[in-house]
Amino acid sequence: MAWLWLVEGARPDRWDVLGASVWLAGAAIILHGPRGSWIAKARDRSNFTPAPPRGRPPWTRDRPTTRSATCSP
Repeated sequence: MAWLWLVEGARPDRWDVLGASVWLAGAAIILHGPRGSWIAKARDRSNFTPAPPRGRPPWTRDRPTTRSATCSP
């Protein structure tokens, strides 16, 4: 906003101030939030077992895995 006011000569309106406030609040939440995610904490538990891999996604099961020699690029 300082650039807007000093360099470009346009005085910021209330929406500029509101947008800058929302931006600063979001940055404060990100910077000062608790460290370590709940996912990392769940993985550290001794009884945590990850789900087994499920293979190919369902939308690709009907397609062949490789191209045949008759297909054109």
